[in-house]
Amino acid sequence: IKQATKLKEMAESLGADGEGASGLGLLQLTLNDETGIKTLEAAFEKDPESAQVGGSLATGYLSSGKFKEAINLGEQMIKQGKIGEGKMLQSIALSRMGKYSESLSLLGEVLVIEPENMVAKIATIENLLANNQRDDAQRKMSSWAVGELAPPLYRAYVAGERTSGGQESMIIGSQFINKLLTSDKKATPQAKLVVAQSQFV
Repeated sequence: IKQATKLKEMAESLGADGEGASGLGLLQLTLNDETGIKTLEAAFEKDPESAQVGGSLATGYLSSGKFKEAINLGEQMIKQGKIGEGKMLQSIALSRMGKYSESLSLLGEVLVIEPENMVAKIATIENLLANNQRDDAQRKMSSWAVGELAPPLYRAYVAGERTSGGQESMIIGSQFINKLLTSDKKATPQAKLVVAQSQFV
């Protein structure tokens, strides 16, 4: 922590801006310095087109619980033409606010634009389970979790079951992905490992 504090002080003294300032802002937040948000916002104001600066501000808003600000930032991204990125950010913020149906609607729009977006697929599974839509989550899993794409979706599904319903639901989740694995002719060793691990969590 002392070393991080020294780095923060050094960066502040050098007057970092742009991508350097966004890194400083995240460091400030890590050290519980609330001025980190202002640093990130100032960096974005100076360089709104930078993917790194915008991503850092999004991370700052989400980690600080500033979900409405994250939704507004997503709207700015959409206006810049970063439609998938902006809608993805908005969906994450809405999910954190417990607005799962609204989040799922945006995720559906993201997947129309980017059908292979794995982050959106994982978020969809998590939101469906959080919204007590297990049957819908399982239908999505049956369609998406095949071959090399299966392991991250398996992990998301079991984690989502655990979060939504505890140990009992996690067991159901483990049994379900084991069933998927058995029927997957393209199953990878990594997928088999994830399923095996889920039996002992």
